[in-house]
Amino acid sequence: MFNNIGGKIKALAKVLCWIGIAIFVIFAFIMFINSFNNLRSTGEFYFIIGLIFLIVGPILAWVSSFLLYGFGELIETNCEIERNTRNIGKYQENYTDNSPSKENNIYKS
Repeated sequence: MFNNIGGKIKALAKVLCWIGIAIFVIFAFIMFINSFNNLRSTGEFYFIIGLIFLIVGPILAWVSSFLLYGFGELIETNCEIERNTRNIGKYQENYTDNSPSKENNIYKS
């Protein structure tokens, strides 16, 4: 369940972004329909609100997903660093002396 949690958080960010975009587009079309039904009184108001939903809404959904996606990327990178440096303490104990005379020295040519 918690394996690859960074990837799952990034996938969740993508899904929530697309859901947010879809919701704003649906609201925009609802406002457009209301503007055509109320041409005399408040049609212009509904049309302007529909345009705002259609333009600003998807951008807002996209930008708001940055934080969640970045958190998932941070977790993935942190796990990768941990995997790559897991045994570094064991190797440092063996190679504390950097003199070339040591038998198992990594600097030996």
